[in-house]
Amino acid sequence: WFSMFTRLKRFFAARFTQGTQPKLKKISDYAVVEPEYRDWHVGSEFLVYGNGPTVKDFQPELERLVVKRNLIVMGVNNTNGIKAPDYHFFINCRRFCNYAKTIHHSSKVILSPAFPNTMINEFYQGPYELLQAQMKSNTVLVGELGKVSIDNKGIIFTDGAQVSTIAMAVAIVMGARVIYVAGMDGFSGTGNQKFYHYDEKDFNHSRDLEQLRKVTSKILDDINNELCLRGGDGIHLVTPGDYDKFYTPIENFL
Repeated sequence: WFSMFTRLKRFFAARFTQGTQPKLKKISDYAVVEPEYRDWHVGSEFLVYGNGPTVKDFQPELERLVVKRNLIVMGVNNTNGIKAPDYHFFINCRRFCNYAKTIHHSSKVILSPAFPNTMINEFYQGPYELLQAQMKSNTVLVGELGKVSIDNKGIIFTDGAQVSTIAMAVAIVMGARVIYVAGMDGFSGTGNQKFYHYDEKDFNHSRDLEQLRKVTSKILDDINNELCLRGGDGIHLVTPGDYDKFYTPIENFL
């Protein structure tokens, strides 16, 4: 822990001290191009891991699902305690600095284009792809409605998407036919509730949580529509949570 604190302190001191390097750019400042990962897995089935506690609660069933249906697995942020994913996503600087150590050597890494090279090199030395997306905001708390769309080049446009829904959009760009989702538990309750399968707490006010739930619900609708428009079979949340519209118990697929 002391080593991680020292590295974080050194990095951010170098980035934000007056007269040194410029501040981080916003994601929307970056030009985007047709992604390298477009059509990498046409017709495949995917499993996207969220960060909710049900990831751990249903881990044996999820591992069986991966084997039975030959799924391509996408993990986000902290992947401790789950089998190494095929792809590992980060769009948040703090979480990348904290959880880059959980990246498995066999996983392909996809990072926000807003991450500075100095930060990436400080915490990760492997190969990676840049996410090709234009994001109006990368936090759902400032997105009034929430939306996701994908153009014919595979570039993602979003307002209010979190890393799990970004991973789902990338699965569509890669050619997904079906997307199963685990750990998209939602944010019902209060800020004192445990929302992650690891030790982290972001939200303290129930009004923020309700906004988060509404925006994520809208984004899930958009993701499902984008997949179905491309001939896919839709998204299936296979662990319980707030979003009953897309929930089908995992036992139905085993």
